Formats: sequence, structure tokens, C-alpha cells
Amino acid sequence: MKYLFGLVVTLIGFAATAQELNCTVKINADQVQTSNRRIFESLEQAMSEFMSTRKWTNQNVEPEERINCSILFTINKNGFNNNQNFNGTMQVQSTRPVYNSNYTTNILKWNDKNVSFVYRENAPIQFVPNQFRSDLSSILGFYAYMIIGWDYDSFGLLGGQQALSDAMSAMNVGQNGSAAGWTAFESKTNRYWMITETMEKAYQPFREAMYLYHRKGLDYMYDNQPVGQKNILEALKKIEKVHEAKPFPFINQLFFLSKREELMELFKLGELEDRKEMVRICKLLDPSNTSKYEQILR
Repeated sequence: MKYLFGLVVTLIGFAATAQELNCTVKINADQVQTSNRRIFESLEQAMSEFMSTRKWTNQNVEPEERINCSILFTINKNGFNNNQNFNGTMQVQSTRPVYNSNYTTNILKWNDKNVSFVYRENAPIQFVPNQFRSDLSSILGFYAYMIIGWDYDSFGLLGGQQALSDAMSAMNVGQNGSAAGWTAFESKTNRYWMITETMEKAYQPFREAMYLYHRKGLDYMYDNQPVGQKNILEALKKIEKVHEAKPFPFINQLFFLSKREELMELFKLGELEDRKEMVRICKLLDPSNTSKYEQILR
């Protein structure tokens, strides 16, 4: 009995301190010509442990509440030098379960095309908030906080505020390194703009839309599909307000990259007026895919 009690206490303690992320990491070095393949395995393991075994917030997280996410780092053909210098692309994706279903929806989906860092075989990845330790830890820490922040926003109105503030800090600290992707002038679609637009007061309707779309929309679809669909449409109208503040902001691009196909499935059997309004908004905000959206009106 004493053993069982101790086991229960241990499990409760684990549940109270469980890590937020359940992250699958894959290193693709197919383009790289080198005899030292072990370093890629070392990097893969170090990144996986960094993302999945660290406690990122002070929130109590149940093991089943961990956020499923993935990172695919593809090393460029000439992106591995001196057994420690890496350059490539990093595909980051996170998903969220939908209430009372087996369906999962994308929250963040992005391919960061300019990732560079130094990593030495078998070295742990060091991270201290508000301190620069390495380009790799800054990049991974930034995406960890972004994943958590957007996920928490989908469950509670502006619920990811602290994690997103931490992502902003990681972005500012990352500028002390040599990696690209941290400044405004380099690109309009990089880490700088991802967090800056997310936290911009004028773009707050985007974060409100994340909550409305997921918690009041998708999570309602099982019990009350018409209400869920109406709330998703209202979420799109909020995202349209962001477009009015600044045409084609990066965060809107990220939204449609994750949701384009899902939106078409959600509305293809909806009321005609709702379908027309959804198509109008999507054509305005995601014009390169106009022909796809128009299909649901046929």
C-alpha cells in the first residue's frame, strides 16, 4: 500500500510538471557528402531533448495535454562545413486536437528557409531566457514559445500572452547572434515579423480569431455544426480586419497556409450565403488560391 501511495504521488508530481511539448525532430542530410554521419544523429537527439524535455512555462500541464509538434531540418547541399557549421531550412509544424473527435488541426505551419548555426557533436543545447547562448538555442527557443503561444491562444482568449512575450524576448536576444531571420529589413516573412505582428496591438483581432476559430468554431462542430460554422466565419471577418490595418501581413499568410484546405472542407456543405461570404474573404486575403475557393460555390 505504501508503495502504491508513493507511486500515485510520483505520477501526480509528474503530471504537475510535465513538459509542454511533444516534439518529433528529424534531420535530413541526404544532400550532404560527408563521412561523419554521427553528428546528424547527435544533432537530432539534442534538438529533440531540448524541445521535449524542457519546461517552457510555469503552467501545470497534464501529459495528455502536451502539444504535438514537429521539426524537420533539411541541410542544404553545401550547408555543412568544418563538422560544425550548419545551414538549411527548418519546417516547423504544430497541431491541436478538436473536441470530441479524432481530428487534429494545424496551428502553426511554416518552413523557415534561412536557418544557420554552429553545433558540435554530442554537445547539449544551452538555453537561458533573456541571455544569448547560441544561434541554435535562440531559434529553437523562439519556435517553442511561438508554438505554445499560438496553441494557448486557441484555447483561451489571448491565453498565450506570456509565451508570446517570451518569444518576443527570444527574438530580441537572437539578434545578438550571427543567424539571419531576426531583423525587419531582411524579409517580410521571417521570425521577426512572425512575433512582431502577433504582438502588435493593431493586429489583436488575429489572436481573437484564433480563439474564435478553434474554441468556439471547430470545438463546436460536433455538438452544433451551424453555430461552429458561424463562429469560424466570424473569425475570418476578424482576420479581414487585420488585412485592413495592413494588407497581406505575414500572420495572415501563416493562417491560410495552415487552414486553406480545412476551410474548404468546413464550408463545402454550409449554407449558400455563408459559403459566399467565406469565399469573398478568402479570395481577398489569399488571392493566389482564388480558383480553389470558387470550387465550393459550384
